[in-house]
Amino acid sequence: MKAALGLFQHRGSTLRAAIVFFVALNLPSALPGGQAKWEKAGICGMCEVMALAVSGTTVFAAGAGGVFRSADGGWHWEAGRGLPEDALFTCLAVSEAGVLAGAVRSGVFISVDGGVSWSASNQGLTDERVMSLAADGSRLFAATMGGGVFVSEDGGARWSRAASGLPLDTSINVVFADGPNLYAGSDYRGFYVSGDDGRSWKKIRSSVEKKNPVSCMAASGGRLYAGTVNGVFSSADGGRSWRNPCPSFGVAQEMSVMCLAAAGSDLFAGTEEAGIYVSADAGKTWTTIQPVLDNGPIYSLAVCGDRLLAGTARCGLWLLSLSGQEAAPRSEETAALERAVKERPEDAEAWYDLGKALIDAARINCWSLDDGIAALERAVALKPEDINVLCRLGAAYGMDERTVKAIDTFRKATETDPEHGGAWVGLGISYADEGMVSKAEEALKRAAGLLPESAEPWIELARIYDRYESYHAEAIDAYEHVVKLKPEDASAWFSLGVQYLIEERTEEALVAFQKAVDLEPDNASSWCNLGWSLAQLGRFGEAVPAYERAVALKPDYARAWTNLGVAYRQVGRFADGLAASRRFIEQDPFPLVPWFNIGACSAALGRCEEAIAAFNEVVRLDPEDAEAWKGLAECYEKAGRMKDAQAAFAKARKLRPELFEK
Repeated sequence: MKAALGLFQHRGSTLRAAIVFFVALNLPSALPGGQAKWEKAGICGMCEVMALAVSGTTVFAAGAGGVFRSADGGWHWEAGRGLPEDALFTCLAVSEAGVLAGAVRSGVFISVDGGVSWSASNQGLTDERVMSLAADGSRLFAATMGGGVFVSEDGGARWSRAASGLPLDTSINVVFADGPNLYAGSDYRGFYVSGDDGRSWKKIRSSVEKKNPVSCMAASGGRLYAGTVNGVFSSADGGRSWRNPCPSFGVAQEMSVMCLAAAGSDLFAGTEEAGIYVSADAGKTWTTIQPVLDNGPIYSLAVCGDRLLAGTARCGLWLLSLSGQEAAPRSEETAALERAVKERPEDAEAWYDLGKALIDAARINCWSLDDGIAALERAVALKPEDINVLCRLGAAYGMDERTVKAIDTFRKATETDPEHGGAWVGLGISYADEGMVSKAEEALKRAAGLLPESAEPWIELARIYDRYESYHAEAIDAYEHVVKLKPEDASAWFSLGVQYLIEERTEEALVAFQKAVDLEPDNASSWCNLGWSLAQLGRFGEAVPAYERAVALKPDYARAWTNLGVAYRQVGRFADGLAASRRFIEQDPFPLVPWFNIGACSAALGRCEEAIAAFNEVVRLDPEDAEAWKGLAECYEKAGRMKDAQAAFAKARKLRPELFEK
């Protein structure tokens, strides 16, 4: 535990937990091209709106300026009384007991008079860094930055930790109640479900795990939705399996979704960089809300009546009417192709060109794929043996989650031309989407044999193996093929390094991460993992500049600061180690490491009382940490607190007697 933890993610996730609000209203779908405009809501003293919630016609907004309420749908606001002035409120929830607000340093507050006045409600809440709140009838749930999930069954009067099945120091971004299940999404420790009101938890083995930290959730129409750094995932089976039908929203790869809101048949997604999107078909296709709200990251969303409310990171709260918007027109190119098929309805090439153009436009804008698929189906009907048309249609089916049709189409393609490597790649991807791993492997390895100079089959194989914890050796083999064929692929080198670390092949991981930073020198995560690999090999002097580069590239990188603090301590730079560990400790999802480092550095500097406080924080978070008990005992002894020292020494010896062997 005393070595810093590595960060295996290639791209970071959002630290905050966005409020998710669902309201059952029948609203007109919000589509691009309308004349509506965003209006600024005047909330005095709040430029950062972290959370929104709606109860009837009353709207609640929370952020760095406190908690505010509006009785007229968001136009006029008043501040709640009884809240600490310096608290950062991150989440809201409406329950039978009242309105709840969670703060990152001050715990939970409750209002029983509709948000007019507030009082603290933290009895039993041992971690007051609250990131998300959820209510299910009389039961309340609070997700914390380092203590997992807490449950209250008496309206927030008392809390108890729901820890069974959750890692001890898990930082939970979002907790969400839906029907009989409770869900908890973390930054880097996976996605969990509880069927017994949070008493016990089970990790969900799916694509919504470590590489897709969950930041928000919503439910609508019998489906669950999870917003991640890679778009929106949906589940139709209570969270057992998840799909990511449109991860890029047509704007940028790996779109980070920070908040979700559902209203009737519409699902809204607020992003970190590209405004707000809406889907009216269960997340399959998305359109941009126009005009684009480009005032920074969208932290929170809610719908009240026919009005969409959006909380931003720096520019306060904004309102938009959802009425009267129309779809964007076809491009001139598409219109010309549509005229061509009307003039030549039996021309397979014309139908193919139209289908290709419509599919490409759908991918760019995340519109419906139906028209493009229909055109390609017409092309196949006219020219059923055309391998290119078959492959294009199979890929379109896959994009539209019609995996059975995709498999059938790619099978026909491979039967038409058994030596067509691209058809085998498509078949392998389709099998993988359907969870048929062995058949996917077979098809992709066949493709690799037919395409010896192409990295694509191996990339797809690696993606499959990445989904399963038991396939590390296979993943390494696949990524080794990728970097051999595409040595300039920084992402592949990074992923290979991660797999090497998992298998404790640290020397090889070091080489991989060095390649990654050489190819992509501005990637903070690669520098952090390079430093981690060096530290694991005991090369702390070399790890220090790697971590320093990581935090220079990303100054709010809590994990890199933690690791840097440990490295500083290992090379004897105790004051620097102390400063680094304190830098973003409240944002660290695994605070045991920085707290221990603070204790060790403070002890080395002779600051016993500070060391005692830090070690006490470690043993509070993990009572089984023998090294922390030993460090605490030594500090007690130096401070002359012999009775406390004896008790701490006894605890350490009981846990790990080998620590005291000469």
